[in-house]
Amino acid sequence: GTYDGGIFIEVTRFVSSGDASSYLNSILSDFEGQSGSRTSVSAADQHWLAFTGSGESVFTWRKGIWVFVVIAPSESLRNQVASELPY
Repeated sequence: GTYDGGIFIEVTRFVSSGDASSYLNSILSDFEGQSGSRTSVSAADQHWLAFTGSGESVFTWRKGIWVFVVIAPSESLRNQVASELPY
């Protein structure tokens, strides 16, 4: 959904955690080579990406079969929105 203040939230449920991981990996590859600040972790118990650049800040993570994406105009707003999500 798109919300006031330039906030975008996407929550996607997949059939398997492998499908969720594949989707998150495709998002990770979208940010390769873009200028900005990028941090990502892909391990057995953690799978997430944080990116800030080009006038937007993105945080995406996987929890089981769910993938969450938060996009906001600033890193602080992105973090505030992401922290209010239940997962």
